[in-house]
Amino acid sequence: MLNGGNPTANFLLQQLRDGEDVEMAIFPTGPGIGHVLTLTGINWNDLNSNNLFDAGDTLTLNTIDPGNPGVNTPLTLSPGGLLSITGANYNGYTLGVALAESPVPEPTTVSLVLLSGGAIAFFRSRRAK
Repeated sequence: MLNGGNPTANFLLQQLRDGEDVEMAIFPTGPGIGHVLTLTGINWNDLNSNNLFDAGDTLTLNTIDPGNPGVNTPLTLSPGGLLSITGANYNGYTLGVALAESPVPEPTTVSLVLLSGGAIAFFRSRRAK
């Protein structure tokens, strides 16, 4: 599922709850190039318990950064129109696009893998005789 042009904190939360892999594109507010991160978790402090990311709430994204593999890069989001990032190497960036993809293989892929394994076993057994 793609959420382009201002993904919301609720979208990110729901995709993680659904077990989806979430890739995010972040962009600087000034000159520069964007960057892609993988979302691994969210820590949210909903101060007024309204299930909306609004003023006073803090939300930290735990991400994997391909530019710094093996290191968790926590990013703190600020509520408002665009979700702006504070902290780490991406201070002042905004979250522009989020793409959620299912980590579960399609049934056709599973079928092809099983069929290939069966064919290999069959030809090996014929060759051994």
